[in-house]
Amino acid sequence: DDANAGTEVLPVATIAQAMELISDGGTIEIMTGAPYTVTDLVLNKEVTIKGTMIDGSDAWGAGDGSDLGAPTLTGAGTSMFIIRSDNVTFQGLQINAGAANIAAFDSVVSGFTFDNNTVTFDGNAFEVSGQVTNFTATDNKLTGDGTGYFFMTTSSDSVKISTATFSSNEITDGMAGFSVNQYDIANVSFTNNTMTSANGKLSIL
Repeated sequence: DDANAGTEVLPVATIAQAMELISDGGTIEIMTGAPYTVTDLVLNKEVTIKGTMIDGSDAWGAGDGSDLGAPTLTGAGTSMFIIRSDNVTFQGLQINAGAANIAAFDSVVSGFTFDNNTVTFDGNAFEVSGQVTNFTATDNKLTGDGTGYFFMTTSSDSVKISTATFSSNEITDGMAGFSVNQYDIANVSFTNNTMTSANGKLSIL
C-alpha cells in the first residue's frame, strides 16, 4: 500500500513511492513476492535497490539471485530506470526487462554499481547517451534474445565513458554483448566475463 510509511512492518507497494520517501544514501529493500513492474522511473537520488527475502535476510550472495528467491522486477516502457543521480546500486535482484532497457543514462552520472543480479531481456541492458564515470557490473547472469547488448552507447559526440569495469559476468543465449562507440572512452576493463552466445561480440565502433 503506497499510503504506508515505507517501513519493514508497513512497506509501500511501488519503487516509485519508495523513491519519494527515501533520502540520499538510503537503501530500498525489495521483498520477495509478486513481480514489481517498473516503467521509465527516474532515479534522482543516491540509492541502493537491494533484494531482500521476506525473513529479512539478503537475497543475494550465491551468484544467482533466482536460486535464492530474489525479488522480481518486470520491465515496461522504453527503460525501466533512468539514472540521473550519482552512486546508484542494484544488488541481488531478478529482472525480467522484456523489450525495455534496464537502465538509461542521459545525463552526467558518477558511480553506478550492478552486482549479483539475474537478468533476462530483449533490448539493451544499459544504454548510455550521456556521461558516465565509475560504472561497475560484477557477478551478474544475463540472458538475451540476440537483438540487444549488455552495454551500449549511442552514436553521439556527447557520450563519455570513463572508468568502467565489467567483471565475472555470465552472458548466455543469444545476447549480443558490448557495443561501445569511440567518442570519449577511457579506462574501460573487461575481466573474467564469459559469453556463450552465437551473437556474442565486443564492438568498438
